[in-house]
Parts: sequence; C-alpha cells; structure tokens
Amino acid sequence: MGEVSARFFNAMTLITSVFLVVSAVYLLVTYPYVIKNLYYHTSYLFIIVPMVVPVFSMRGGGLCVYYTFITAFVVFSVLWSVRPLLKHSVAGEERKHWSTGTNGVHGLLVWSFFHDTDATRSVLRAVSVSIFVPVAWYFSLRAVGIEPLVPDFSEYPLWKQIYGFANAGFWEEFLTRFVYLLLPLLPAWYVSADSPSLKRYFQHILNGFEEPPPFFLPMLFFSALMFGLAHALGGWDLYKVLPSFVSGLVFGYIAVKAGFPSAVAAHFAVDFLSLTGSGNPALVFFGLVPVLLFFLSGGLVSLATLFDLARSLRSEKGY
Repeated sequence: MGEVSARFFNAMTLITSVFLVVSAVYLLVTYPYVIKNLYYHTSYLFIIVPMVVPVFSMRGGGLCVYYTFITAFVVFSVLWSVRPLLKHSVAGEERKHWSTGTNGVHGLLVWSFFHDTDATRSVLRAVSVSIFVPVAWYFSLRAVGIEPLVPDFSEYPLWKQIYGFANAGFWEEFLTRFVYLLLPLLPAWYVSADSPSLKRYFQHILNGFEEPPPFFLPMLFFSALMFGLAHALGGWDLYKVLPSFVSGLVFGYIAVKAGFPSAVAAHFAVDFLSLTGSGNPALVFFGLVPVLLFFLSGGLVSLATLFDLARSLRSEKGY
C-alpha cells in the first residue's frame, strides 16, 4: 500500500473510531427514553431459515432486560473494536510519538496515520462496503427503470427505530455470524489446532483467528447467503439480496479475522446511519456528514476490500 493510500485509510479509520464512539454514546444517552416506551411494546426474537420466523415473544420487564443486554453488548463491541487505536496510542513502542512533542490530539493523529489498527480498520471496511454497495446498486437499478421497494423506517417513532437497529446489530449478527459461521467452525478447528481448548476458541471469537479454520470459505458463503435471503424475505425487495450478501461476506470475514465484536460494531454503525431519516434535525445533521464521507471513500475502500477478499480466497491461508 502506497503512502498516500495508507494515510487515507488511517485517516478514515480515525473518523470511523470517532463515529463509533459517538454512536455508542447516543445509544447510552437514549437508553432511558427507549426503555420507557419499550416496556409497553411486544418484540419477537426470530430465526433465519432463510425466512424470518418469529419464535419467542418478549414484553414488559423481560424485553427491557433484553434491551439492556444488547445495549451493553453493542457498547462493549464498539469499545473493543476501537481499543487498538486507544491502546497503541499510549503504550508500547508507539509511545515515542508522544515523547517527541507530538502529544495530545496531534499525537493521536500522527499515530493513526502511520500505524495499522486491524479491528478498527476492519470495521471501516465493513461500514464502507455496506454503504457504498447498496447505494450504488439501488441507483443502478433506478437508472434502468427498476424501482426497488425500501421500507420507510421514518414511519416508526424514534425509540422504536433505535431499538430495532440496536437489536438488528446484535441479533442478526448472533444468528448469521455466530450461529451460522463461528459456531460450526468449532469442531474442525478443535481437531486441527495445536493445543485446542474452548478458552482459546472463545479468545479467537473475541480477537479473530490468525489463520482461517477449516471450512471457513463454505461457511462464510452460507452465512452470507442466509443473511441476504433473510433481508429479501423479511420485508425488503429482492434487490436487497445482492448488497446484503456482499455485506454478509464482509461482516463474516471480519468476524473470523478481527472478532465477533467487530462485526457487531460494524453492523450497528451501518444501521445507526439509517436514523438520519428519522426527521430529527440533530440526527440528520450528524448522520449526513459520515454518510457522505463513507460513500465518497466507499468506492476506494470497497474496491480495496473486495480485492483483498478475492485475493485471500485464492490464497492457501485465506487471509
């Protein structure tokens, strides 16, 4: 990677980190508002087969406990994903950037421009691909006279949108990335790994695998296909299959390479940007800026990501 592109990727990584943290703070600030309304609401947990099938209903205190859990997990996932940036900027060898007069915010900027942050950059790639590909696909269809059906989320009250997007960021990732991807990889990994243990496996779930476990590719495609079909069969138009499948590939790739929390953080960030259509002026102003940045950079990031993914699929290691 050349110096200019490296600086660009690291600058966007820093922007992604700030956006993730602000999004998590917004989720925490709105928690009382959502809980107050959620108590009288009924929600369903579902499975993907690939149709979306409701299997369990929640209401009242049980639903509030569930939302408390997913809020905590999403915030944890965000902090876990940006921790490399925070950790390396104040510790280890990178500390020299702070002792040469480049301290404070400037020191963080200097560090972010010259050092890789794997988990955070993985989230950047997933967010950029998941914004650029669907938008480009949507307008490409419209250009040839096809009008895709898009649900109007602005019809729902703000608290319901916040709950829905937070729930999607956790539950959809749990089903498609954990149940359909990471969990099935356990037996093959356990047989092939040196000194395998459940503790090591769950450490890989948090931090990612150094090398992809056996059957990674077929399970990656299967989980992405289920993710894509579920969107088409769960209220979206068929046009949603392709962009959701591509997003599923990227989310699954970073779940295995950078850890499950990174996939949750990326999914939540993409869905959080949908709140810009809620009609709230503050959210519209806050959301349009990152949407524009992610979309403008999304072409380059998407091409680089898809190129890296294609290259890794051809390699023996898979990464």
